[in-house]
Amino acid sequence: SHLGTSDIVLLLGSPDFLESDYCYRKEMKFALERHLAGTTRVIPIILRPCDWETTPIGQLLALPKDGKAAISWHHIDEALYDVAKGVRSVVEELLR
Repeated sequence: SHLGTSDIVLLLGSPDFLESDYCYRKEMKFALERHLAGTTRVIPIILRPCDWETTPIGQLLALPKDGKAAISWHHIDEALYDVAKGVRSVVEELLR
Protein backbone atom coordinates (compact mmCIF):
# COMPACT_ATOMS: atom_id res chain seq x y z
CA SER A 1 0.00 0.00 0.00
CA HIS A 2 2.92 2.37 0.64
CA LEU A 3 4.02 2.11 -2.99
CA GLY A 4 0.72 3.67 -3.99
CA THR A 5 1.19 6.73 -1.80
CA SER A 6 4.95 7.33 -1.70
CA ASP A 7 6.41 10.46 -3.24
CA ILE A 8 9.80 8.76 -3.61
CA VAL A 9 10.56 5.06 -4.15
CA LEU A 10 14.09 3.78 -3.60
CA LEU A 11 14.91 0.59 -5.50
CA LEU A 12 17.88 -1.19 -3.93
CA GLY A 13 19.69 -2.75 -6.86
CA SER A 14 21.43 -6.08 -6.41
CA PRO A 15 21.43 -9.49 -8.12
CA ASP A 16 18.84 -10.61 -5.54
CA PHE A 17 16.56 -7.70 -6.46
CA LEU A 18 16.78 -8.53 -10.16
CA GLU A 19 16.04 -12.20 -9.48
CA SER A 20 13.05 -11.54 -7.23
CA ASP A 21 9.77 -12.04 -9.07
CA TYR A 22 7.91 -10.00 -6.49
CA CYS A 23 10.35 -7.07 -6.20
CA TYR A 24 11.38 -6.89 -9.83
CA ARG A 25 8.22 -7.83 -11.67
CA LYS A 26 5.55 -6.42 -9.33
CA GLU A 27 6.93 -3.67 -7.11
CA MET A 28 9.32 -2.18 -9.65
CA LYS A 29 6.72 -2.31 -12.42
CA PHE A 30 4.17 -0.51 -10.25
CA ALA A 31 6.71 2.08 -9.09
CA LEU A 32 7.82 2.79 -12.67
CA GLU A 33 4.21 3.19 -13.82
CA ARG A 34 3.73 5.84 -11.14
CA HIS A 35 7.08 7.42 -12.06
CA LEU A 36 6.04 7.73 -15.71
CA ALA A 37 2.69 9.18 -14.62
CA GLY A 38 4.56 11.80 -12.58
CA THR A 39 3.06 10.78 -9.24
CA THR A 40 6.28 9.46 -7.68
CA ARG A 41 10.03 9.63 -8.22
CA VAL A 42 11.92 6.35 -8.55
CA ILE A 43 15.58 6.37 -7.54
CA PRO A 44 17.63 3.24 -8.18
CA ILE A 45 20.33 2.76 -5.55
CA ILE A 46 22.87 0.24 -6.74
CA LEU A 47 24.19 -1.63 -3.72
CA ARG A 48 25.91 -4.58 -5.37
CA PRO A 49 27.16 -5.12 -8.92
CA CYS A 50 24.38 -6.30 -11.22
CA ASP A 51 23.21 -5.82 -14.80
CA TRP A 52 20.74 -3.07 -13.88
CA GLU A 53 21.53 -0.93 -16.95
CA THR A 54 19.68 -3.37 -19.24
CA THR A 55 16.51 -3.29 -17.13
CA PRO A 56 13.71 -0.69 -17.18
CA ILE A 57 15.51 1.27 -14.43
CA GLY A 58 18.55 1.55 -16.68
CA GLN A 59 17.17 4.76 -18.12
CA LEU A 60 16.95 6.43 -14.70
CA LEU A 61 19.69 8.31 -12.90
CA ALA A 62 21.02 5.80 -10.39
CA LEU A 63 22.92 6.41 -7.19
CA PRO A 64 25.66 6.38 -6.09
CA LYS A 65 27.46 8.47 -8.73
CA ASP A 66 27.53 6.90 -12.18
CA GLY A 67 25.51 3.92 -10.92
CA LYS A 68 28.67 2.34 -9.51
CA ALA A 69 27.71 -0.28 -6.92
CA ALA A 70 28.16 0.98 -3.37
CA ILE A 71 30.27 -2.00 -2.32
CA SER A 72 32.64 -1.31 -5.22
CA TRP A 73 33.70 2.05 -3.81
CA HIS A 74 37.00 2.22 -1.97
CA HIS A 75 35.15 3.50 1.10
CA ILE A 76 31.50 2.45 1.30
CA ASP A 77 30.80 5.46 3.54
CA GLU A 78 31.61 7.73 0.59
CA ALA A 79 29.15 5.81 -1.59
CA LEU A 80 26.40 6.06 1.03
CA TYR A 81 27.12 9.77 1.51
CA ASP A 82 26.73 10.23 -2.24
CA VAL A 83 23.40 8.38 -2.08
CA ALA A 84 22.22 10.58 0.80
CA LYS A 85 23.12 13.76 -1.11
CA GLY A 86 21.30 12.51 -4.20
CA VAL A 87 18.14 11.59 -2.30
CA ARG A 88 18.23 14.91 -0.44
CA SER A 89 18.45 16.73 -3.77
CA VAL A 90 15.29 14.98 -5.01
CA VAL A 91 13.47 15.74 -1.74
CA GLU A 92 14.41 19.42 -1.98
CA GLU A 93 13.25 19.50 -5.61
CA LEU A 94 9.88 18.01 -4.66
CA LEU A 95 9.44 20.51 -1.82
CA ARG A 96 9.80 23.52 -4.15
